[in-house]
Amino acid sequence: MLTGLAVGGWIALVFALRPLLALRNVSPLQTLRRDTDAEVLRMHWSDIPRIAVDVALVLSVVGIAFLRARTGRQALWMSGATGFAILALTASAALLSWGARRGLRSRWPYVVRQGVANLYRPGNQTRAVTLALGFGAFLISTLYLVQHNILRRFTTAAVESRGNVVFFDVQQDQAAGLDSIVRGSHNEVVQVAPVVTMRISAINGKKVSDMLPITRAQRGRSGWALRREFRSTYRDKPATSETIVDGKWFSDAALKAPQDTGEVSLEDGIAKELNVKLGDVITWNVQSVDIPTRITSLRKVVWTRFEPNFFVVFAPPVLRDAPKQFVMLAQVKDPTGLILLQRAVVNRFPNVSSIDLTAIKRTVDRIVARVSLAIRFMALFSLAVAIPVLFSAVSATRRARVREGVLLKTLGATRGQIAKILLSEYSLLGVLGGLTGMLLSMAGGWAVVRYVFKMPFALPLLPILYITGVIVALTLLIGLLAGRDVFRETPIVALRDV
Repeated sequence: MLTGLAVGGWIALVFALRPLLALRNVSPLQTLRRDTDAEVLRMHWSDIPRIAVDVALVLSVVGIAFLRARTGRQALWMSGATGFAILALTASAALLSWGARRGLRSRWPYVVRQGVANLYRPGNQTRAVTLALGFGAFLISTLYLVQHNILRRFTTAAVESRGNVVFFDVQQDQAAGLDSIVRGSHNEVVQVAPVVTMRISAINGKKVSDMLPITRAQRGRSGWALRREFRSTYRDKPATSETIVDGKWFSDAALKAPQDTGEVSLEDGIAKELNVKLGDVITWNVQSVDIPTRITSLRKVVWTRFEPNFFVVFAPPVLRDAPKQFVMLAQVKDPTGLILLQRAVVNRFPNVSSIDLTAIKRTVDRIVARVSLAIRFMALFSLAVAIPVLFSAVSATRRARVREGVLLKTLGATRGQIAKILLSEYSLLGVLGGLTGMLLSMAGGWAVVRYVFKMPFALPLLPILYITGVIVALTLLIGLLAGRDVFRETPIVALRDV
């Protein structure tokens, strides 16, 4: 809370300094004329205090990124992405002004020509509105994309998981009896996985005991991966939760008979931690017996699936005769049958433990619901903050708008024509800001999901288009509300005021 208050106070101060410093250059005559405000607010490279404030703004963004990021690299990427988004929005605003000037056609209706001309006239609000609108759309859409991909991963994993109860610590002489109990209750045995405990003895002929005293920078491997006890399995084909990302599955020869150097498949994450690649030889200590194996494939494993997953999978002949236990995954039709099954298993095999995965799934569902609520709240909060920012961006040119409006009224324009002029202008601003923010959010969401959460990215295009439509509608509404003085003021009163 204190950090939030400090950051909020500093941001309010540093963003207020830039326009406040412009007051130093405002003379009484400029105040009376009122038409030179835009010129006064422009930054000149010789104005050292205002340059210092701009530098402080940039450093503030970088400092907040370092405060919230887990690593310095992430902070630099966050800062660079923020700067890129601002530059992209500024460039799109400049492109819109240039395109409006170049593309204006005399055959268009007058109200459309006047609205398009407002995008490049002196004192226009194209850049301010595009920045405020586009950055708000960028934040909201990015939040939604990250939320969608994270929750989709959990939801998909829960739906694709076929079992709802898992039994482990099943001894070799108990596997057949447990199988008969499960099937005798008219339930489905989804998967039976043998589990063999082991440790790494050597990698490419170099013993682990010789590598551990060396720092990670020297050996290029994680100490925890070298020291840990692996619970591995063997099977003749990949599981449904696994995908081969490099190499090939076990050869026919390796599946039929033991080899001098067996074949093994590693999960790609543990392979990176061990700094090994295809073709490397890992020697495993299995119950004091050294078993050399060669890496033939790397797998991507969906760890969120409710089923047994392993870092290391061996070709069956390598571990078939090793001491092992079993893990059994079963699908039980109803909660009452699950309780009766657990009771029957405990009565016959007291050492066998079981976990009701439906309870875990319900817990995950509750967590996912809370995470979804938190992210939706942040999205709505960002939208709520963007509204006054957009109001202020539009209101900054209120005086010029009122003057233009009353001049048009004096020349005979109706309220309907003025409204159509505003609609033409804000429609273009809304579409540009919304689409630019949407494109930036796609890039930002992909980067966050891919490099921070380490997940595959999926683009929900239709909801993003809905968000863009809401942003455009909000821009039109705010533009008309902010320009209500143009409709309300009479020509004589407005001309006296300005």
